[in-house]
Amino acid sequence: MGSGGVNREMPVPGPNEVLLKMHSVGICGSDVHYWQHGRIGDFVLQEPMVLGHEAAGTVCAVGTSVTHLVPGDRVAIEPGVPRENDEFCKNGRYNLSPSIFFCATPPDHGSLCRYYTHSASFCYKLPDNVSYEEGALVEPLSVGIHACRRAGVSLGSYVFICGAGPIGLVCLLVAKGMGAAKVVITDLSSERLAKARELGADFVLLSGAGSEAEASLGGPQDMARRVAECLGGTPPDISIECTGAEACVQASIYATRSGGVLVLVGMGPKLMTLPILNAAVREVDIRGVFRYCNTWPMAIAMLASRHVDVQPLVTHRFPLSSALEAFENVKIPRLLKSGPADVKGRHKPQHLKAPLAQIHIPGLVCHRLCLTQVLKLVRHAVIARVMLVISVPLSRTDGLNFKVFFFGSQLPVSKSCLKAKDVQPISQEPLVLF
Repeated sequence: MGSGGVNREMPVPGPNEVLLKMHSVGICGSDVHYWQHGRIGDFVLQEPMVLGHEAAGTVCAVGTSVTHLVPGDRVAIEPGVPRENDEFCKNGRYNLSPSIFFCATPPDHGSLCRYYTHSASFCYKLPDNVSYEEGALVEPLSVGIHACRRAGVSLGSYVFICGAGPIGLVCLLVAKGMGAAKVVITDLSSERLAKARELGADFVLLSGAGSEAEASLGGPQDMARRVAECLGGTPPDISIECTGAEACVQASIYATRSGGVLVLVGMGPKLMTLPILNAAVREVDIRGVFRYCNTWPMAIAMLASRHVDVQPLVTHRFPLSSALEAFENVKIPRLLKSGPADVKGRHKPQHLKAPLAQIHIPGLVCHRLCLTQVLKLVRHAVIARVMLVISVPLSRTDGLNFKVFFFGSQLPVSKSCLKAKDVQPISQEPLVLF
């Protein structure tokens, strides 16, 4: 995406498609990831692609076989459209079809444009009291609906949500909308937790070390204990993990009551170390969540009935001509609003303003290493399965000298590439946590 726009021919709807004039399109974290990295997992960009999949617009023209929509209809767009009637489609789980078309997923273009064609069967009329913005937010709301359905949220459920980002918040809204009696939500950000409280969370817990909250949590098992304390000593029936972080998945397993359900919504690393035995002996069901299916009618009904309010999630509005500015704004990690600006005019996250703590960890620290030495150490650390942290030089006076912290009793490589004066115990120099 550059500073200028790209002009394309006006699309023409096929027999089962509609031509839409786009009105509102949300920017998802996946859009930002494609923009910055050109891939998400096995989905790799091979050529330029239009982004955007959280969308609503107005029907301008309909294909020859379309009968349920007419020009002028306001619609919300479901971005996933099955290409063939395979076993997953027959079973109603078309989101699992390997050949599914999905907006803004290579090689399929998205809806962040002025005009867009889409399958008419996956365009849903918006009631008069549901705005275009709310129509665009049906997509993230559907993630929450699918997660809560997979988890079995029902009247009276006790629910634990790990992560109060946009997806965690829509899971909160849906869980309460489905009748959950109590919802506990945790996050690293006190601002996000304040938003969660505003949206109906019964209990909020600040995770991580530091003095920002007296109730800050420790390790995964401590987090599980604190969650149960919030619920009067009763573990939650359901845990919804929305971060993808290993420690949070661990905590979610420990927190879920015996016989309960944990659903994994957040996308994390391919491999994790998890307390599987703990889950197995307590019959904690661990279920995956991938996108959604058959959720748009329910999401629209929730919005139309005012049973769920997604408007507090909307914090910024940009014209299409300012799309690049919108992406720059979204990629900065913060809550759902602008943070303080630094001297360069960019947004600096609140959590980087000051260190939370200084800690001492047994191990070794290597000083004044060049990049070649660092790469050697990284290679040997991977082989030896030793955890390390690389301190990147932040100022010109540091030059290209790096520090490498090893957590263990010995260096996982011969000191032939190091000087003795460059190695000392970590205990002589504390690590600073931000």
